[in-house]
Amino acid sequence: MNHFRNLAHFIAQHEKMEETQWYPFLLGTPTLPARVRAAIRRREKEERAAGAMLQKLKRRTLSPSSWMTRFMKFYTAVLTHAQREEEQVLPWSAQLWTKDAQDMVARQMIAFKQQHY
Repeated sequence: MNHFRNLAHFIAQHEKMEETQWYPFLLGTPTLPARVRAAIRRREKEERAAGAMLQKLKRRTLSPSSWMTRFMKFYTAVLTHAQREEEQVLPWSAQLWTKDAQDMVARQMIAFKQQHY
């Protein structure tokens, strides 16, 4: 279960980093298309749903087979979320931001990781 706790912590911190560092900076870009803003909002909704799934898995009140079934649903949701984020959101960072802006966000995300991981 230690591996699961480590994974759960990593995922929670990664999502917190996106929510506090990356998404706000991206949403603050005036030229961000409405469809990308909507995609970000959908990714945030997915993150909340995954967080709720994670909390249920942490409770350990399920039988081993039920726990594994729920974990696989969580795993699939995380992979789907990441794929959608990479296809619908991430490319806009490179298109809309200067190299300096990209570097600044990267430094902020690295600092966040060093503080919280």
